[in-house]
Amino acid sequence: LLLGHGYPDECHDLVLPLSWPEDMHIAYGPSVYQQASESVRAYSSYAHCLVHRREAFHVGEFGMVGFENADFWSNAVTRERKGVDALPHKEWKRGITQLARDNEDFSRNAKVQEWCQRHGFVMPLEEDSSSHFDSETMHDLCANVLRDPGVDPVFRDFAQQAAALEVKILLRNALKLAGCKLEEDST
Repeated sequence: LLLGHGYPDECHDLVLPLSWPEDMHIAYGPSVYQQASESVRAYSSYAHCLVHRREAFHVGEFGMVGFENADFWSNAVTRERKGVDALPHKEWKRGITQLARDNEDFSRNAKVQEWCQRHGFVMPLEEDSSSHFDSETMHDLCANVLRDPGVDPVFRDFAQQAAALEVKILLRNALKLAGCKLEEDST
């Protein structure tokens, strides 16, 4: 919620104690990593990677560029084997695949379709054997769009909508895990 409403620093300070095993002066409170469940650590690490993706090419903590730090946290997510299974991989893949297929502009745009093909987002959903969603793919998409000021505006719009969908799905699933009852079509 904090990240989506423009409070990345506050989001970072809250997820850090859940995603890092040592106390850090930049965190909101001491580390509770060891007490947190694997799924909480996975969700927190994923939110942590989104915070750093938002930094983009800016240098942040420990002298790392945002996208570089986001990749670090993406890898941290995969270390939580049971927790990573709690993440909504299939929903992310299905959502982005449907976005690229169902939006008339995206479905006709060669750059969008090429990106989807290269990253496995065009397979028929029922035949998709690889349900793992690689967040580094989204980091690369965002970085490529930001790096090129002359990028195709339809491709830029696709990247923005795909990244927003990724966050909405993560938030919806985190709220469900916390016991909230939500409407199914609330993405």
